[in-house]
Amino acid sequence: MTETVLIYQDLLDRIGPNECFFELANLDIFGYKISRHRSKLLNDKPNNDDDDDKGKKKEEIIEIEQNKNMENSCGGIVWESAFALANYLEKRFDDYDDFGVDGNKKILSCVDLGSGTGFLGIYCAKKFKHRTTVTDTIDCVELMERNVKRNSLFNENEDCLCDVFELDWEREEHVERLREKKGTFDLIVATDVIFAERLVDPLIKCIRMLLNEKSGVCFVCAQPRDENAFGSFQERCMETFSMFRRVPNEELSFDDLDSECKLFEMRV
Repeated sequence: MTETVLIYQDLLDRIGPNECFFELANLDIFGYKISRHRSKLLNDKPNNDDDDDKGKKKEEIIEIEQNKNMENSCGGIVWESAFALANYLEKRFDDYDDFGVDGNKKILSCVDLGSGTGFLGIYCAKKFKHRTTVTDTIDCVELMERNVKRNSLFNENEDCLCDVFELDWEREEHVERLREKKGTFDLIVATDVIFAERLVDPLIKCIRMLLNEKSGVCFVCAQPRDENAFGSFQERCMETFSMFRRVPNEELSFDDLDSECKLFEMRV
């Protein structure tokens, strides 16, 4: 990473959430710190002479390229809800923690819907070492590919942990093609995807088709940009999923980031 890249968390501490977002939105590239427990890193080897390091967290940094001039898409920058959901996942789940319903299954696969730059999916791949797929419409594919390549997302066997896939959830053939290639997913994340009422039903159908019925959990984080879409999304989710909830404020720490962000959790 070059020394000139600004780090999100450092900027947040210095100037606060509102100014931080607007300054980041104008950057071509920014960095984001990921904390991971040293004792659980795949590449960490036991060191009997370094007991003081046990249980400590090691920071890694991912770099994200943005394109604020991207035509026909808002996906060229990272929006507040993506940072908010990354923050929630960081605080709720430890590295390699269990998101599964049955209490003993760890996440094996993750998909990021409407990923834009690829930030949140890249975060999940780097933080939890999941096999992750970042998805968006064709306008965002090249940007996602560059960010995946930029962050060297490989496991100890040199297998790539993050794939890029074109997905327009209004097109059922796209969803079916992704499911045929990747199967269902243990974790689905999506941010700022509730902005038009006409997209609500296709989005929920997409989540239902891609979410693992036994172990899957989906988190959707968004600002209420369209009141009708927001209401319709919650109503349809309550009809579609066996478990659906708006995560209560006491479980969140969004006030430090953006208090307008709302988080939903659902399981089949």
